[in-house]
Amino acid sequence: MSLSASRLKPLRSMIVGAGVVLALAGCEGTIISNNYQDNAYGPGEWRGNDVPVLVRGTPYALPQAEIDQAVTDAMQGTTFGVPTRFISSPGGSSAAYRVVMMFGPPAGVDGYALCASRPEPPSGVFGTAPAGQVNVIAAFCRGDRAVTSAEGRIGTGAGPHSPEFQHGVSQFAVVLFPGHMNDHPGGDGSPKAHG
Repeated sequence: MSLSASRLKPLRSMIVGAGVVLALAGCEGTIISNNYQDNAYGPGEWRGNDVPVLVRGTPYALPQAEIDQAVTDAMQGTTFGVPTRFISSPGGSSAAYRVVMMFGPPAGVDGYALCASRPEPPSGVFGTAPAGQVNVIAAFCRGDRAVTSAEGRIGTGAGPHSPEFQHGVSQFAVVLFPGHMNDHPGGDGSPKAHG
């Protein structure tokens, strides 16, 4: 039994349409569009230290302290076998190792700027959740240098404790703390895009 081309055309349209719907549904989730890993990064180099997390901006009209706690909660357990305790650092931190995560970053801010500005990096945007997602940039800093960084978007869900937001933050943390050395072609540390 063979299907004619005229009967396959609607079937192909339905399959393509279903693919578009699935792709759009994924737009509410996490997209890490760019990440960086310095050649000097060593998995677990922060071992034995609490890692302060400085959060700037918020996608919700909630107190910053609530966002800070939701972010550090979501980051726990993301460091591939290296026991790490992430702690809120609302006033900034002068610790050698720290994470800076910014929601709604202004144009031109990158991981280097987040780490070089101690203890106060530029401020992010405060407000209500924009269209189900918020732009994010995050960096794992050693001193004034970003040893890893990531940028992209996180689904905001129903708030900072929603599965969408918690999953998005944890995915950023996984990228910031890879369990391997730099694997960029040529070992030059150049950014690699993810979709």
